[in-house]
Amino acid sequence: MNTHLGDQKRLAKNTVMLYIRMILIMLVSLYTTRVVLNVLGETDYGIYNIVGSVVVSMIFIQHSLMSATQRFLSYEMGLKDQGNVSVVFSSSLNLHLKFILIILFLLETVGLWFLNTILDIPSDRLFAANIVYQFSILTFCLNMIRIPYNAIIISYENMNIYAAVSIVEAILKLSIVIALKYLYSDKLIAYGILVFVVTLMINALYIGYCRRKYQVDTQTNFKGDKEVIKKLRGFLGWNLLGGLTGVATNEGPNYFMNYFLGVTVNAAMGIAKQVSGAVYSFATSFQNAFNPQIVKAYAAKDNEYLYDLINKTSLLSFYLLFLFAFPIINSADFIFDLWLVDVPQYTIVFCVLIILSQFVATLSSPLWMVAHATGDIKVYQIVMSFLSLLIIPVSYAVLVLHYPPYFILIFQIFLNIAVFIYRLFFARAKIGLSIRSFFRTVIFKCIYLSSIIIPIPLVLSRYAVSFWQNCLVIMTSFVISAIVFYFVGLDKETKQVINTFVRNRISSLRK
Repeated sequence: MNTHLGDQKRLAKNTVMLYIRMILIMLVSLYTTRVVLNVLGETDYGIYNIVGSVVVSMIFIQHSLMSATQRFLSYEMGLKDQGNVSVVFSSSLNLHLKFILIILFLLETVGLWFLNTILDIPSDRLFAANIVYQFSILTFCLNMIRIPYNAIIISYENMNIYAAVSIVEAILKLSIVIALKYLYSDKLIAYGILVFVVTLMINALYIGYCRRKYQVDTQTNFKGDKEVIKKLRGFLGWNLLGGLTGVATNEGPNYFMNYFLGVTVNAAMGIAKQVSGAVYSFATSFQNAFNPQIVKAYAAKDNEYLYDLINKTSLLSFYLLFLFAFPIINSADFIFDLWLVDVPQYTIVFCVLIILSQFVATLSSPLWMVAHATGDIKVYQIVMSFLSLLIIPVSYAVLVLHYPPYFILIFQIFLNIAVFIYRLFFARAKIGLSIRSFFRTVIFKCIYLSSIIIPIPLVLSRYAVSFWQNCLVIMTSFVISAIVFYFVGLDKETKQVINTFVRNRISSLRK
């Protein structure tokens, strides 16, 4: 008898909810990017991305706090007596408020200086850039306040509300972009203000829901618990190193491109990241359904279930990413020409290379959650930071030597492979994960299935000329992928859980 049948049903339900969420968000995001680029123009769009990246340079704190909060909440829930969730929540909220003050100070001093003296922004748009910068800071702080509330929703695996609010947020952002067309004021400034307003509304929804649904767990004691705060700080300290490294590796090359090549290349990178980020979200959002159970399984010392979760998360994440990534890679020229009025130089090659890099990252993401579940991340973060930071000198060398900027992203693929290998050995040392079993169950299977899927759509794309022919190629890529993954890629147990869930949903709709 499967003792984890209830967990698997919940995983199936959460996966479907998150998948529906991502389909809608991706469609809205792609259309939103097209309209924003068209309304703002390449220069203002590039300015918005590079100004936003100054604020985003602090996002490592946000991500570190999110992962630390979610880890400790999930760990408490995984204990037999479910620990003391409210104490962890209050303690994390205490830390978040302190970090908001630190971030405000840094962004209003060092960040402001960097914006006005280092970045290459046209002088006639500097005032608008500063206004957008201030509203970007406010938006960032609101997102920081939201983190403990998001974390408790995810830890309780209540993904339906998470999915619903995310869809509302995407629709609101689409609405402000459409409204932007009809505004006669400075559109760049108006866009920054409207994004802040949407964030304020979404915060109110999340906080209001958590206060009502999890009234006991979200009782606020701003002082928190000293021992819990100490544990959070210890975990967070090394996690911040990883987060800071992540920002450096993501934004460092962007700044170098701005310095050597100007804002047009930043616009190309911004569009490429928007598309690849939307596609990658199918995998990462799906992993949100599994991550709490990975931590809970570790806390409960249920190793067999833990190994099964890791393998399934990697495998299914690859499937979900491939479903949407392969059609985009295979028909990139057609999709971008159809989507954008003018496609900035390097946009397509940037997007394809980022997606290829994400395939490697997707396979190793569950191993990252294993490292966080153990709580012993000192050595892990040091090694990871060293590997990741290699992109900085390489990026500078590529641009100084006048090589095309996409060489930076090619090197990033090899770095992701090195990170993946290290994570595998870390998981083997900490929880006894079999590397041989992982390769047999996950890696070789992904290679085998990909080799079955790719040939037919690849050949068809070479002969597609008209609009409908290209659409047929995209549909063929998606359908073949879905059929192969379902009938060949899934084991009998996973199929049964999915089939049961789908039948139950259909039955409930008929009533």
